[in-house]
Amino acid sequence: MIKYLIKRILWMIPMLIGISLISFFIMHLAPGDITSSEAAFNPKASEESRQKLRELYNLDKPVIIQYGLWLKRMVELDFGTYAHRYQPHFFLYYALSTR
Repeated sequence: MIKYLIKRILWMIPMLIGISLISFFIMHLAPGDITSSEAAFNPKASEESRQKLRELYNLDKPVIIQYGLWLKRMVELDFGTYAHRYQPHFFLYYALSTR
């Protein structure tokens, strides 16, 4: 029985890594990035502001580095900021689950 549990736990590790890779690369398949949507909503946005956004969201780094930073945030339960309330998503999920 213990052997079975150890085997299952060891299989969880590559499974979670695979799921995280698939999730990350599916998000990267979406056309454009934050800077292209900024240009669509604000035609006066300068190239300098777009570059600052790329740096802010680490889009100027290689994809493998972006994946590592994204994975680190997921492990830390940092899912980003809720746009309407300007607070982390994790606290919003926690507040809704304790009702």
